[in-house]
Amino acid sequence: KALSIVPAGCKVPMNTVIAGNEQMPYDDVLTLEQCGATAMSHNSTETLMNSVKKYTCDEEAQELQHTGHMANEGKDSSVILHLAYLATIQIPGILFMLSLLGGYIVIIDVSHDYDFFSSILFCLILDPIMCALGQVFVAFSISLIRFILNGGKAEPRSTKLYSKDFLCHWARSKMFQYTAFIEESIVSRCARRIMGDDIDIHCSFTPMTEEPDLTRIGKNVFAANGVKLRNSCYYPGGIVRFGRVDIDDSSMLLDRSVVGIGAVIESNVLVASLTTVKQDTTVPSRSLLLGNPAMQLIKNGNTDVDETHQIQGEPLIQALLFYFLSSNYDLLFVSIPVLATFYSPAYAFWFAQQSDYDFIVSAGISFATLFVAFVALAIWVLLISLGLKWLLIGNFRSLDGGKLAGVNSWAFFRWELANHCVHSSCSILLQAIDEFWLTAIFWKMMGASIGKRSLIDPNVLMFEADLVEIGDDCRIEEEATLLGHKFSNGRLEFGPIKIPSRTFIGARAVVLPGCVI
Repeated sequence: KALSIVPAGCKVPMNTVIAGNEQMPYDDVLTLEQCGATAMSHNSTETLMNSVKKYTCDEEAQELQHTGHMANEGKDSSVILHLAYLATIQIPGILFMLSLLGGYIVIIDVSHDYDFFSSILFCLILDPIMCALGQVFVAFSISLIRFILNGGKAEPRSTKLYSKDFLCHWARSKMFQYTAFIEESIVSRCARRIMGDDIDIHCSFTPMTEEPDLTRIGKNVFAANGVKLRNSCYYPGGIVRFGRVDIDDSSMLLDRSVVGIGAVIESNVLVASLTTVKQDTTVPSRSLLLGNPAMQLIKNGNTDVDETHQIQGEPLIQALLFYFLSSNYDLLFVSIPVLATFYSPAYAFWFAQQSDYDFIVSAGISFATLFVAFVALAIWVLLISLGLKWLLIGNFRSLDGGKLAGVNSWAFFRWELANHCVHSSCSILLQAIDEFWLTAIFWKMMGASIGKRSLIDPNVLMFEADLVEIGDDCRIEEEATLLGHKFSNGRLEFGPIKIPSRTFIGARAVVLPGCVI
């Protein structure tokens, strides 16, 4: 199952399902010893065994085949249908690029009385507006195409893999995803609503959906990084099931949680990080789900926590301002410098050829220019990230222990803009070079305390570097999250993270604020 672990040396027999990493107290659960597997070595007080749930996959597949919802498609679809599917899912990108190209042509034509650089300046200034209009245009076009492909809205059903029915449904979903995920902003949320996604456009942390016709998301639903909502499930025998996911108002889904097909999450539910909501389950209101398999707790009201603040939507003026500022930042301070870096060797080679240098010398000048351009890009990214962080936030330690009023405050707006700009700047450079020393230098400059010989992968998420202390000889693997903030009853709170020497944090692990290891 999702977010499960198979220990080293474990031998799993056929017709089993591994769910989580804890022993399940059910009669149909077999421990690793009962399955003939080799148990991992742990301390006597920390023995941890994988649960293996007895489960015959073929029986569920046969049951689906005999249900009335199973589409009778017969043979698999032809090669022509497969090619048509591959061509169809490219439509959103093609339409978006054509709309941008048309916008640029119109701007250049209108500004033909000005010089070339003035026309380019107009294009740069109006680029966010053209992108917004382009995404809205694509959303309307894709809505019509989706309706034609399915003859209406998608409904829960089961079908055969790669059948005509499957390819039509999957093409609809892929076109929606490619349109909605052009960029995460108020514009993309409006585009999702145009395509039928039932979401709150004022909520800047709305989770991404797989199929909008089969998903309902209430007001003020918060989703952190890497949350997955599953509208599809695959079974042996080439059977695919499409089903609904329903999430009610004011629920929170924290980092890398997974919601299975057919799940219903009622209002004010908290799904903890790295937690799986099983398929076809209903989670009652005011529940806390934690772990995998999820342990369900109910709030009893006997707590000193102030619950008067609720999750609130982002004001429209802040959402629009964030869109325009972040778009212009990405274009002017990230995209253009990156393109200039890659094109600089070609320009240097052309200039050397025009200066009557031979081919070998021109090629050497081109390679030297590439090296200098990469160094200049690295310095630029470091300086612009550091300057923007200090301009918008200063030091995150000044916020430690304090509380922000909520996502409708300007303090939250500055935090959101700073995180977006810093990570959009550093992610390309750090992952392109992929050197531990460069990653450590970058986060040290951003305020983190990192010890000697500590190895941090470049795609580790570290939002509030000032609050992170890492000792010597530590290892933090790819896509781990060191989270210096959390949302509590509609307010943003900060807390330090202290990681001592010789600590190992595995891939996709999540360390929450206030954690002292």
